[in-house]
Amino acid sequence: MRKLTLRLPRSLWPVPKAYGHVIAFTEDGEVVADLQDPSGAYPETTGVTEAKDRLYIQSLHAKGLGWMSK
Repeated sequence: MRKLTLRLPRSLWPVPKAYGHVIAFTEDGEVVADLQDPSGAYPETTGVTEAKDRLYIQSLHAKGLGWMSK
């Protein structure tokens, strides 16, 4: 199925639903936080910056900088 899909013009490729997802790991690879946004308000999340009382979330296609309280 993958090979068939790749032969189609990009305009006919299936478009996945937008979804935001942030995962935090320890240095040992243990997952310590798993934040998900099924609404797609912050799709294609590229990074998170931790401040005193907030997490600032960066995205390729969101209309602004997202943040949430810790």
